[in-house]
Amino acid sequence: MHFMRTLEKPVAPLDQSLTKLRCEIQDADKFLHQLESDCQSKRDQLLLEVDHYHSAKERLRGTVDEIKEYKSRYSERNLSELMQKASMEDEEKSEACAESFLEGGVDADMFLAKYLQVRTDHHKKRVLSDRRGKQNRET
Repeated sequence: MHFMRTLEKPVAPLDQSLTKLRCEIQDADKFLHQLESDCQSKRDQLLLEVDHYHSAKERLRGTVDEIKEYKSRYSERNLSELMQKASMEDEEKSEACAESFLEGGVDADMFLAKYLQVRTDHHKKRVLSDRRGKQNRET
């Protein structure tokens, strides 16, 4: 019996230690579950941000492609050629206007107003075309 009494004294602190360790393990388990939940939430948020990034990247790539297309379409050389074509179209319009006047299809006042406007537009476009062409040759 004496042996049992001596054993009870060391067993009591062991029981307390075991209870304390169980509580610490439970607390650690709760903490780890919370961390796991937080990590999952952050992972989901990161995946969403990656999707947004890829969408924005694709939109930007499309915009860059459009800019390259516009840049090639509206280069100095192309603008010069477009202005030259527009100038030639105005030249043809002024000739048609003059023919219409000579054939008696338009009165003098209307002819002068229209003819002067078309010729003014023609000369403006021609000057711009010549300037752009000169700049292209110099570069």
